[in-house]
Amino acid sequence: MRTVRLAPNDGPAPAPNRTPESRPRKVARAGWSCLAVAGLVWLSSCGPVEQAGSAVETVAPRDRLEVCFDLAPGYQLEYEFNCGATVKFDVHYHRGDEVIYRVAEQLVTGKQGRLIPNTPADYCLMWNNSGASPVTINYAYSVTRTPP
Repeated sequence: MRTVRLAPNDGPAPAPNRTPESRPRKVARAGWSCLAVAGLVWLSSCGPVEQAGSAVETVAPRDRLEVCFDLAPGYQLEYEFNCGATVKFDVHYHRGDEVIYRVAEQLVTGKQGRLIPNTPADYCLMWNNSGASPVTINYAYSVTRTPP
Protein backbone atom coordinates (compact mmCIF):
# COMPACT_ATOMS: atom_id res chain seq x y z
CA MET A 1 0.00 0.00 0.00
CA ARG A 2 1.20 3.51 -0.77
CA THR A 3 0.18 6.30 1.58
CA VAL A 4 0.47 10.01 0.84
CA ARG A 5 -0.21 12.37 3.78
CA LEU A 6 -1.04 16.04 3.15
CA ALA A 7 -1.75 18.96 5.50
CA PRO A 8 -3.40 22.33 4.84
CA ASN A 9 -1.32 25.44 5.33
CA ASP A 10 -1.86 29.17 5.65
CA GLY A 11 0.16 30.10 2.57
CA PRO A 12 -0.12 29.27 -1.10
CA ALA A 13 -0.23 25.63 -2.14
CA PRO A 14 3.21 24.12 -1.48
CA ALA A 15 5.43 22.49 -4.04
CA PRO A 16 5.40 18.68 -4.00
CA ASN A 17 7.94 16.72 -1.94
CA ARG A 18 8.56 19.39 0.73
CA THR A 19 8.90 18.06 4.25
CA PRO A 20 8.48 21.00 6.72
CA GLU A 21 5.42 20.87 8.97
CA SER A 22 2.10 21.59 7.25
CA ARG A 23 3.49 20.62 3.86
CA PRO A 24 2.93 17.47 1.80
CA ARG A 25 5.13 14.76 3.21
CA LYS A 26 5.93 11.16 2.49
CA VAL A 27 4.75 8.71 5.10
CA ALA A 28 5.30 4.97 5.30
CA ARG A 29 2.90 2.69 7.14
CA ALA A 30 3.91 -0.80 8.18
CA GLY A 31 6.86 -0.81 5.80
CA TRP A 32 4.92 0.01 2.62
CA SER A 33 6.35 2.54 0.22
CA CYS A 34 4.83 5.95 -0.52
CA LEU A 35 4.58 8.34 -3.43
CA ALA A 36 4.41 12.12 -3.37
CA VAL A 37 1.57 14.03 -4.99
CA ALA A 38 2.62 16.01 -8.04
CA GLY A 39 0.95 18.90 -9.82
CA LEU A 40 -1.30 21.80 -8.88
CA VAL A 41 -4.08 21.95 -11.43
CA TRP A 42 -7.52 21.51 -9.89
CA LEU A 43 -8.92 24.44 -7.92
CA SER A 44 -12.10 24.82 -5.91
CA SER A 45 -14.66 27.58 -6.29
CA CYS A 46 -15.81 27.32 -2.64
CA GLY A 47 -13.23 29.60 -1.04
CA PRO A 48 -9.55 30.47 -0.91
CA VAL A 49 -7.53 27.42 -1.93
CA GLU A 50 -5.18 26.30 0.82
CA GLN A 51 -3.81 23.37 -1.14
CA ALA A 52 -4.61 21.69 -4.44
CA GLY A 53 -3.08 18.98 -6.53
CA SER A 54 -3.55 16.09 -8.87
CA ALA A 55 -1.75 12.88 -9.70
CA VAL A 56 -1.91 9.78 -11.81
CA GLU A 57 -1.01 6.60 -9.92
CA THR A 58 -0.92 2.96 -10.96
CA VAL A 59 -2.10 0.54 -8.30
CA ALA A 60 -0.84 -3.03 -8.59
CA PRO A 61 -3.22 -5.99 -8.37
CA ARG A 62 -4.39 -6.65 -4.79
CA ASP A 63 -2.77 -3.40 -3.60
CA ARG A 64 -4.11 -0.06 -2.29
CA LEU A 65 -3.43 3.64 -2.58
CA GLU A 66 -4.28 5.92 0.34
CA VAL A 67 -4.06 9.73 0.20
CA CYS A 68 -4.51 11.38 3.62
CA PHE A 69 -5.19 14.98 4.65
CA ASP A 70 -4.67 16.50 8.10
CA LEU A 71 -8.01 18.34 8.39
CA ALA A 72 -10.06 20.05 11.08
CA PRO A 73 -13.42 21.78 11.22
CA GLY A 74 -13.17 25.00 9.24
CA TYR A 75 -11.69 23.23 6.19
CA GLN A 76 -13.25 21.17 3.43
CA LEU A 77 -11.80 18.68 0.98
CA GLU A 78 -13.12 18.37 -2.55
CA TYR A 79 -11.97 15.42 -4.63
CA GLU A 80 -12.60 13.74 -7.93
CA PHE A 81 -11.10 10.76 -9.68
CA ASN A 82 -11.51 8.31 -12.52
CA CYS A 83 -10.01 4.87 -12.96
CA GLY A 84 -9.18 2.54 -15.80
CA ALA A 85 -11.17 -0.23 -14.06
CA THR A 86 -13.46 -0.73 -11.07
CA VAL A 87 -11.89 -0.22 -7.63
CA LYS A 88 -13.18 -0.22 -4.06
CA PHE A 89 -13.18 3.37 -2.79
CA ASP A 90 -13.80 4.88 0.64
CA VAL A 91 -13.10 7.96 2.74
CA HIS A 92 -12.16 7.30 6.36
CA TYR A 93 -10.22 8.40 9.40
CA HIS A 94 -8.78 6.58 12.40
CA ARG A 95 -9.67 7.00 16.06
CA GLY A 96 -7.15 4.79 17.83
CA ASP A 97 -7.58 1.32 16.32
CA GLU A 98 -11.09 2.13 15.07
CA VAL A 99 -11.68 3.12 11.43
CA ILE A 100 -14.54 5.58 10.93
CA TYR A 101 -15.94 5.69 7.39
CA ARG A 102 -17.23 9.03 6.12
CA VAL A 103 -17.90 7.50 2.68
CA ALA A 104 -18.59 3.78 2.87
CA GLU A 105 -16.61 1.46 0.60
CA GLN A 106 -18.15 1.21 -2.85
CA LEU A 107 -17.24 -0.25 -6.23
CA VAL A 108 -16.68 2.61 -8.69
CA THR A 109 -14.69 3.74 -11.72
CA GLY A 110 -14.90 7.41 -10.73
CA LYS A 111 -16.44 9.82 -8.27
CA GLN A 112 -16.63 13.45 -7.16
CA GLY A 113 -17.20 14.45 -3.57
CA ARG A 114 -16.83 16.97 -0.79
CA LEU A 115 -15.83 16.19 2.78
CA ILE A 116 -16.47 18.65 5.59
CA PRO A 117 -14.71 17.29 8.69
CA ASN A 118 -16.60 17.20 11.98
CA THR A 119 -13.53 16.44 14.08
CA PRO A 120 -9.77 17.01 13.64
CA ALA A 121 -8.17 13.91 12.06
CA ASP A 122 -6.19 12.52 9.16
CA TYR A 123 -8.94 11.91 6.58
CA CYS A 124 -7.96 9.41 3.89
CA LEU A 125 -9.15 8.69 0.39
CA MET A 126 -8.49 5.00 -0.29
CA TRP A 127 -8.60 2.99 -3.49
CA ASN A 128 -8.33 -0.80 -3.28
CA ASN A 129 -7.54 -2.75 -6.44
CA SER A 130 -8.84 -6.26 -5.81
CA GLY A 131 -8.47 -7.18 -9.50
CA ALA A 132 -5.81 -9.21 -11.28
CA SER A 133 -4.45 -6.30 -13.39
CA PRO A 134 -2.92 -2.93 -12.50
CA VAL A 135 -5.36 0.02 -12.38
CA THR A 136 -4.51 3.62 -13.25
CA ILE A 137 -6.14 6.21 -10.98
CA ASN A 138 -6.26 9.86 -12.03
CA TYR A 139 -7.25 12.04 -9.06
CA ALA A 140 -7.43 15.70 -8.09
CA TYR A 141 -8.18 17.48 -4.84
CA SER A 142 -8.44 20.89 -3.23
CA VAL A 143 -8.52 21.92 0.41
CA THR A 144 -10.28 25.19 1.19
CA ARG A 145 -11.48 27.00 4.27
CA THR A 146 -15.22 26.66 4.73
CA PRO A 147 -17.19 29.88 4.46
CA PRO A 148 -18.00 31.47 7.86
